[in-house]
Amino acid sequence: MVMITKIVSVKEINGETFVELSESPFRESSGGQPCDYGTLEGDDFEAEVYDVISPQEVKVKSVSGKVVVGEVDAEIDSFRRSMLTRMHTAEHIFFRSLQMMLPALELDKIRLDEDSSTLTVFAEDVSWDDIFGAEEMVNAIIAEDRPIKEHTVPKSEVCCRFPELRIKIDRIHEEHVRVIEVYEHDFSACSGTHCKSTKEVGGFIVTKLNSAGPGRFEIGFKVDIMAELFEYSGVARKISSVLGTELDKIEPTIVNMRESLERFKRMAREVKVESNSEDINGINFVYSEAEMEPKQLMRQVSEMLKPKTVVCFINRTEKSPQVMIAVSEDLPYDASSMINKVCERFGGKGGGRKNFATGSIETIIFKEVLGLVREMLN
Repeated sequence: MVMITKIVSVKEINGETFVELSESPFRESSGGQPCDYGTLEGDDFEAEVYDVISPQEVKVKSVSGKVVVGEVDAEIDSFRRSMLTRMHTAEHIFFRSLQMMLPALELDKIRLDEDSSTLTVFAEDVSWDDIFGAEEMVNAIIAEDRPIKEHTVPKSEVCCRFPELRIKIDRIHEEHVRVIEVYEHDFSACSGTHCKSTKEVGGFIVTKLNSAGPGRFEIGFKVDIMAELFEYSGVARKISSVLGTELDKIEPTIVNMRESLERFKRMAREVKVESNSEDINGINFVYSEAEMEPKQLMRQVSEMLKPKTVVCFINRTEKSPQVMIAVSEDLPYDASSMINKVCERFGGKGGGRKNFATGSIETIIFKEVLGLVREMLN
């Protein structure tokens, strides 16, 4: 879409270029839809439009030449406009579909983008089964090629004319309201761009469902869905192969695995490290080797840290051996200083506080590490 128009003025403010146009094809942000991008091209310059301040004012970056007052060709990024239009229409169809599944659902905010978009809603709960039901409804409506109509109605009449209208009437200050109708499905007050029919959306898929706090959910979605369908299909088939189960049994298999993992974690937390101890000048020196989650080992170190005690554990982690040193508060030793000496001697790095420090070393050299700690305590 190209419009021949005129640059009325050019202003430089804090390193940014603001251009005022006599007429403009560029749409500003509104109704949850971002602004248009595009270009301005004059006889001796070309500039990129990257923000729209008002119907006639845009922000630009020079591509070549200097932006000056005069006649220009203003062209919007038609691909971006088309994708945002399809996303916006899909959002209308989807929200209403999900609301039919969950009548108490309320809209919080919309973030539309060319590649993927997000709908944030308030609800007691939103499950993937709810999402799949609404998703199926959306794609059925798209396939039916329902007409999408635009109505302009006086604000005083709009709620009577459209009893099921989605509208926040207190936010509308104009005398007339623009209503977007998806035939026999949704009526919404909206200032964004929309398709002429549902088929133009092309296809719809929900890509994520995340909790955004109590009673609040973020739902990601896309149009142009063939790439996503092949990607998800590939992932599902790989998982099926790794698990050695049928596609329709992936979910219960993973649920069972997760429950088993939680049981093993609980059992592991109950496992106690067998430790040795010796007296060094009246200090109870406790030491051992282990192979477990660092957090679990840290808890056991804390439990062993009695008065006049120094604890030294080496944990055989997947990456590199981990050394833990803890010193009771009644002793004059500094655990962080001790761990730094261990790491300096055996290669590695570490840190911590006076009473507790950890470090990673290059190889498992249990006796040598204990020997060095003993030297520091003598």
